[in-house]
Amino acid sequence: MTKKRNRFTSAEKAKISLEAIKGSLTMSEIASKYSVHPTQISQWKKLVLSQLPEAFSANKKKMQLIRMWNCQICMNKFDDLRLKMNS
Repeated sequence: MTKKRNRFTSAEKAKISLEAIKGSLTMSEIASKYSVHPTQISQWKKLVLSQLPEAFSANKKKMQLIRMWNCQICMNKFDDLRLKMNS
């Protein structure tokens, strides 16, 4: 009989990774708790830690794009009004 492969959602992976980062349990304890290989947990933990700084910089980039789009929308509206006034 073959064992069914576990599929974890991104939320579950984040939860397991966070538990590994906290360090309150050993990697083996976490692996037993969630039925995941310790190597997999280490990979998820490494991924989370490597992408953590981007989580904070992404908001700045998003806000800059939103401001740029808003400015572009305002400029387009202004041009439309100016054209209507000149006609």
